[in-house]
Amino acid sequence: MADLTQGAVGSLLGVLATAVKNEADLQKGVERDMQFIKDEMDSMNGFLLHLTKSGNEHDDQQRAWMKQVRDIAYASQDCIELYNLYGMTPPCNSVSSIVDFLPSYVHGKIERHKLAKKIKELKERVKDVGERRERYGVTVPSTEPKRRSDDGAGDDVETMSEARGEFLEALREDEEETTSSDGRKDEAAAGLSSPSIYISTMMRRWIPRPPFDHAIRKLAPELAPHARKVLGALLKHKAGGARKKHDDRRRLHDAVAVCMGMVLRALHAFPQSRVGNEEELNKLMEALDGSTADLPKRVLTFCYSQLNTEEKSCLQYLAAFRQETSISRTSLVRRCAAERLVSDDKEHQLTVEKRAEICFEELLFRGFISPGAYGAAEKVKSCRFGSESVKEFIVEMCKAENFVGGGLPVHLRIQNEIRTAALEQHQGKQLQQQRGDQLPRICMPLAAVNKQWQNDPINKMLRELDSLPKSYRLNVMDLGGCIGILRSHLASICKIRTLKYLSLRNTDVRGLPSQLQELRLLETLDIRQTNIRHGSRSQALLPRSLKHLLAGNVDSQGDAPNATVRIPDSIREMVALEILAHVKVCYRRELRKVENLTKLRKLGLVFVPANEDGMMKDLLRAVGRLSGCLHSLSVRMERPPLNGWLTLDGDMSSPVPSNLVSLRIDGLRTSGLPTWAERLYKLQKITLCNTTLTDQKLGALSELPALVCLRLRHKSYNGRELAFRKPGGFPSLKFLRIENVLVVTELTFQADSAPKLEMIVWSSDHATDDALVAAITVSVAGVENLPKLREVVLKGLREQHPSTLTKDVAKHPKHPRFITHGH
Repeated sequence: MADLTQGAVGSLLGVLATAVKNEADLQKGVERDMQFIKDEMDSMNGFLLHLTKSGNEHDDQQRAWMKQVRDIAYASQDCIELYNLYGMTPPCNSVSSIVDFLPSYVHGKIERHKLAKKIKELKERVKDVGERRERYGVTVPSTEPKRRSDDGAGDDVETMSEARGEFLEALREDEEETTSSDGRKDEAAAGLSSPSIYISTMMRRWIPRPPFDHAIRKLAPELAPHARKVLGALLKHKAGGARKKHDDRRRLHDAVAVCMGMVLRALHAFPQSRVGNEEELNKLMEALDGSTADLPKRVLTFCYSQLNTEEKSCLQYLAAFRQETSISRTSLVRRCAAERLVSDDKEHQLTVEKRAEICFEELLFRGFISPGAYGAAEKVKSCRFGSESVKEFIVEMCKAENFVGGGLPVHLRIQNEIRTAALEQHQGKQLQQQRGDQLPRICMPLAAVNKQWQNDPINKMLRELDSLPKSYRLNVMDLGGCIGILRSHLASICKIRTLKYLSLRNTDVRGLPSQLQELRLLETLDIRQTNIRHGSRSQALLPRSLKHLLAGNVDSQGDAPNATVRIPDSIREMVALEILAHVKVCYRRELRKVENLTKLRKLGLVFVPANEDGMMKDLLRAVGRLSGCLHSLSVRMERPPLNGWLTLDGDMSSPVPSNLVSLRIDGLRTSGLPTWAERLYKLQKITLCNTTLTDQKLGALSELPALVCLRLRHKSYNGRELAFRKPGGFPSLKFLRIENVLVVTELTFQADSAPKLEMIVWSSDHATDDALVAAITVSVAGVENLPKLREVVLKGLREQHPSTLTKDVAKHPKHPRFITHGH
């Protein structure tokens, strides 16, 4: 538990170091107070590090003292960040801007004066906490550390990734065999199985196969006996619940099944573990020799102990998603970064977002969360809890690690209340729209209007936030999916000056308030799928601290318009911007402002068909100047033009965006692919929609050495046959997706083409009835030439010769899955 407290203190030390070093205009008294807090926290941090490395259980005195240290660390960090927030200097570009700035500048000075007094009080509290440790004799046990190194920097990431992939494939095979075996046993017990299945089941009883044998073979040899011992105890524990009620037995069986997979995952990561606590493994082995009354929880505790501090913090933050049926990957990662649950790694050039991504991948591999929806390249786009037992365990550990006996810690409780209010508002508005028996507010009595306002979930939530201490820092506001957000709600939200993440995605918000510019710490603003006016710019000046601006209808395809907002007026000043997607561009001068965003990693632009020549030329120049940082580019037309098509081809005077990893083109129908794209040797993913890709350009794509995913969407190809003919072509391609490309009816693979292709997904959602589905017939030939193929999916389509593909798949040495279904 000391590692989480040490993490809080470490975060505070980072803020203090920056504040003491960079704030030249600090009052002398505040500077001394901050320096005193920093010195004391340095000493406490060393004590906590020693306590963490000791590997011993913490006694009651240590737990009580750590709770006090963590509370004071959070309070100090909140207060100091607020102090720095109000430490603003007036702009110097014009007299009018200084005049406009004066009111907020005076307000900031007043707030800094109040916070200076608060920092002085915190100094005294820090002093008392330090003296209290000596007064009550809180000491560190004299035990040598028994943990491995916590850096893991020397691991070969690529080799470890391949080993994990092979392990997961073996684990998947074991789980499928276990599930099918359990199903046969249940059928045999119920007398519903055929004689052959019954005989097979009886043979399994006489000649049992070791459970999860394939996965155990992928473990380190010294860990295999431990794995078999744990799995044997879990199976015995599962058998011991046979006399329980049906619901309890089902819950126990599910918990045991989840624990089996998780303990194997933890043991596979054990040799490369950055924590590597052998003591926890020894404790688990000793527990198996005694009572196993709470064995699943003991196993989960062992799996939890193998996580590092940041992974534990991110796992505990999942308690804020208890009511969600699906958790967005990007939302979770950005929220963890905004909450500063992870820190950047300057040595390995990893930002907080990248560190949060690494934590997400680790929790996914360990089984605490399971995949939900997948993206085009089989990247997990959403997740859910591994099971109900895992969810309950996370909540229990969250309470224990944060020293709270009742509900969740304050920051998680508040996030739960925010999501509860958003969901209640969404459900209430939907119910009201369905009933249709509510009078308009203008026709309602004043008392009824007032009562409705008081009972509004969003208003209730905002009143709760107003009751929080002034020094409390609220970083995240996620109102995604909420219906009925008023301008007054947004104005109240903009008073929360410490917000770093604001999501209004999929809401009925119609505009942004001018107060939005007061959120000077805001890093992420998500306004996708909203009703913000599509034809004009927002009148609000967005804060310069913004890193991620997400807008537009990201799921639009076919001939649907790509509706979105105009590019912000203040875009030139948003120098910290890393993601700008997707905003509308109407004039050439707007593209010139983008050239100054030297930190931009992802750029998504929607163009309005215009008569201005050179629009694409300016885009190429901007993209070329951003070639050092830009990794993802999406170019779309608002709607297909009636006469003529714009093109991305042209003479580029600027460098080619050689670092591009992802490219999407929608609505530029000249050749389907610009010539300069053939030189993007780092390109991994291409998505084409409303283009006219030719067979010649497809051949050019086959030369790209790093291309992993090719996604062809509506009207993206102009031929009937999509053929992969070139030997050695597409050397890295793993995922091929064909979506709603109705003109294509034949898919052919020649020998030695796409040697690493793993998945083919061919789908059409234009078929709405069985007659039309039967009319859309396709053929796939040459699957025997794909040695790595593991899955073929036909959705909304029918095979022209059904038996041919089925036989080819059956003869394939890897026995890929073949899935075909309609709508």
